[in-house]
Amino acid sequence: MLLPAAWLAVQAQTQLEAPAAGCLLDASRRLVTLWGVAGSLVPGKALAAGVDGAACGPGHIMIRAGNTLVVLAPDGSEVSRLSATESWRFVAASGDRAAAWRPGAVVVWKAGIWTETPVQGQWRALALSKDGVIGLIAEDAGLRLRFLNASGQIVREEAVGAQSQAAFLWPDGALLLWRGEELYFRSPTGGERLIDLAVSRVEAVSKDWVQAAGPAGLFALRRVGDFVEWFALPEEGGP
Repeated sequence: MLLPAAWLAVQAQTQLEAPAAGCLLDASRRLVTLWGVAGSLVPGKALAAGVDGAACGPGHIMIRAGNTLVVLAPDGSEVSRLSATESWRFVAASGDRAAAWRPGAVVVWKAGIWTETPVQGQWRALALSKDGVIGLIAEDAGLRLRFLNASGQIVREEAVGAQSQAAFLWPDGALLLWRGEELYFRSPTGGERLIDLAVSRVEAVSKDWVQAAGPAGLFALRRVGDFVEWFALPEEGGP
């Protein structure tokens, strides 16, 4: 169940105010705003509590909590919600759209309208492309990228390789793969690079940032071209 928390009233920014960098899930499973710039990130007040996962886009935020999806405006006010008979597993947000996957279906939200499309396979991640949805599918032989158009038809597929416990997918097909305690970045051309950061949990909270927890604490990871930078984060947000 999604529990309301203290809503953050985001005032119009001036040149003296820190820019909004996205969101993070703190140790208490609260979604909090993230302010500042890379290397100097500060969590703000909580937007919601009891959050299983979230995707923070530039114009809205999608939260998943059990069987419920909630779309929030940047100021934390609720825009729309949708419930299902099964729990939602992954969410994504980009531009004016947001999407989520549960076994057997992908749902896309745009301009207040929810559109559900039947899909097959066990998904490990999803992203919104310019004209559809991309899914990372787990198969016996390994992982596979599946590109769907706006009608849910498969446009093309691409083999990725070995399985992973979790993954983050960018719209161009780049991947962050969590295998054991190791993180790998896979470029859109297929090359993989080990990231020197031991982790025990990986979560995507925006189209640009990935959140990772490990023995050294909580980190925000950001992709820059074919490289990944990471920055330390406080484990608790504000009140």
